[in-house]
Amino acid sequence: GEAEILQIFEMKGDKIAGSRVKTGEIKKTDLFHLKRGDEIIADPVVKNMMHGKEDITKVKAKSEFGISFRNKKLDFQVGDIIVAYKIEDED
Repeated sequence: GEAEILQIFEMKGDKIAGSRVKTGEIKKTDLFHLKRGDEIIADPVVKNMMHGKEDITKVKAKSEFGISFRNKKLDFQVGDIIVAYKIEDED
């Protein structure tokens, strides 16, 4: 899945990326790339995903959600793309 960061806000010292899923589905357990333009700028680890005040584990296309990452120094910006992916076992 892919999501675009629409706005950034802070809550309890955490930076939260207010995002909308553009394609597919994003699960908290997925692996992530943070992209700016065509460049991967980080591989963040998700700390939390929320919809309103509710903790969620996955979000589908066209839905909005807030996501925070374990790396507090991560420099994400409005317009960055969060890409969720899995590594498939090739058995």
